[in-house]
Amino acid sequence: AEKTYSSKHLKQAEFLYDLFGNITKPKSLERFIIEASSCLGQDTYDYLDKILCPTLVVGGEQDMIVTGEASVEMAERIPDCKLKMYKELGHGLYEETSEYVRDVIGFFTGETAP
Repeated sequence: AEKTYSSKHLKQAEFLYDLFGNITKPKSLERFIIEASSCLGQDTYDYLDKILCPTLVVGGEQDMIVTGEASVEMAERIPDCKLKMYKELGHGLYEETSEYVRDVIGFFTGETAP
């Protein structure tokens, strides 16, 4: 949680830590390790320039899991990509700000630019 959410969000949800820990615990440690290892072994960076549909990359500048720089790098590789970075947020930004939903809907409807 400390690597996913901003300190402000963590303070607000601190009382739920035990509950979330029990709910989100992997059913099998062995299965979790297999899934995590497969994520680490994937490298699709060289395929990003083949994405031809309208694309929105969303990132948090404070992302401590994949980093904000990773979002910028992806957006630079995808042709005609829109990039929306959230300055004060990290990996869990979609849960922390209502701007996320507004920006995503705006992208798909063409009503607002990120």
